[in-house]
Parts: sequence; structure tokens; C-alpha cells
Amino acid sequence: MTSGGGGRLEDIADAIEKMEGYYPGSLAYTNNNPGNLRYVGQTAFGGISGITLGQGNFSKFGSYADGRKALLWQILEYARRGVTFRQFLASYAPSSDNNDPENYANFVADWIGAEPDELLSVWV
Repeated sequence: MTSGGGGRLEDIADAIEKMEGYYPGSLAYTNNNPGNLRYVGQTAFGGISGITLGQGNFSKFGSYADGRKALLWQILEYARRGVTFRQFLASYAPSSDNNDPENYANFVADWIGAEPDELLSVWV
């Protein structure tokens, strides 16, 4: 394990955005939701208002900036729970949603130079 590299929140979000397939024409892009955050009836989240149900049962944000802010907020919420990258991504992108959480954890951790079993909080 590495000793950690705090302050990598934006880099973690970049890796998630890449894994979620944010590109023109994708659901993430159409919904201004680079993290593909699920819609669960919330109209406000992480200080962002005006959230609606978007395509694919994902949240739709008014702008990319709002969607990115919500993703950053979500990462911080998981970090506050004291979870590892592996635990975070098993919950964030569960296999029940046709994800591969192990691959996801390895990808995100590798993106920033961490190990999947390191605490997320050390890196944000």
C-alpha cells in the first residue's frame, strides 16, 4: 500500500466519469450527470437544486457543473463513512446494476496511484 495522496478528489471524480462513459450521446452526457448518479426522488442533493428524473432512471442536472458538483459531494459522503475504494465502489456501482465493482475499484484506485483496499478518505 502507498502512504496516500490527499487532495485527489477531482482525480477520483475524473476516473469515475471515465468509467461511467461520459461522452456526447451517452446517458451521463444527456443527463449532465458525469457520475451516473441514480435518481431516487431527490430534487436537491449536495447543495444543488432542480434535479429531475433523467433518461435511464438517472438524475438529470441542469448543467454539467451541477452534475460534477453532485459527484464530488457523493465521493466525499462515502469518504466520511470510512470506507475503502473497494467498499465505496461495491456500493456506488453494485453488480446488481450490471457493474463489475472489483474492476471499477481497481480502475479508480489505479487512476490515482492508490490501492483498492486503502481508505478513500486518505485520498480526498
